Amino acid sequence: YPLFDLPNERSSHVKPVVRVGGIGIVLPLFFLLPIVMALAGNTPVVSEAEVRVALWVLLGLAGMSTVGLIDDLYQLRPLPKFTGQLLSTLPALVATGGLVQVELPLLGLFDWSTSIWGSGTGLVLAALWIAGFTNCFNFLDGIDGMAGGCGALFSLALGLLAWQAGLPGIAAGCLLLAAACAGFLLHNFSPARIFMGDVGSLSVGYLLAVFSL
Repeated sequence: YPLFDLPNERSSHVKPVVRVGGIGIVLPLFFLLPIVMALAGNTPVVSEAEVRVALWVLLGLAGMSTVGLIDDLYQLRPLPKFTGQLLSTLPALVATGGLVQVELPLLGLFDWSTSIWGSGTGLVLAALWIAGFTNCFNFLDGIDGMAGGCGALFSLALGLLAWQAGLPGIAAGCLLLAAACAGFLLHNFSPARIFMGDVGSLSVGYLLAVFSL
C-alpha cells in the first residue's frame, strides 16, 4: 500500500494514514507562487527579473516535489534520492546566486563573492544548505501536526524577517506557504487523517531554505 504510512514500533499513529497529502500543498503553490511573488515585488510594475526568479524557484520546486512523490510511491534508495535533491537545487542557485555572504556571531562577515573560487564555494554551500535543510524538515513528517504546524510557523517568521528587510516578494511567498501549511494542518492535527509525505515535506523544506537565501 504505497499511498499509506503503515504504523511500526517508532510510529505515533496506530492506523494506516495516507501519506501523500503534500500534493494538496504543492499544486496550489505551482499556480499561485510566481504570481504572488512577482506582483508583490519592489516596483509598481512587475519586472522581468522578478518573474524570472519566481519561475526558477518554481522549477526547483517541481524537481523536489517529483523526487518526493517518487520516494513516497517506490521508496528510493538514499543515494538516488539525494542526487535528485541536489539536482533540484540547481534552479534555486540560479535564482539566488548562492550563498555569497554570511555573517556569523563572533566570527564576523564571510564574503565569497570576490573571486571565482569563492563564488563556487558559495554555490556549493547553498546547494548543501538547501538539500540539508530539506531533509531535516522531512524528518518532521509522520507526527500529528508537526510538519504542518512547524511549516506554518517557520513561514510566518521568515516572512516577517523578509518584510522587515524590504523584500515584499519573498514575504508574500512565505505568507502563501504559511497559508498552505495551515490549511493542511486542519487535516493533519491529532488524530491525523493525512501526512504530507515526502512530496509535501521536501517541497516545504525546499521553499523555506530557498526563501532564507
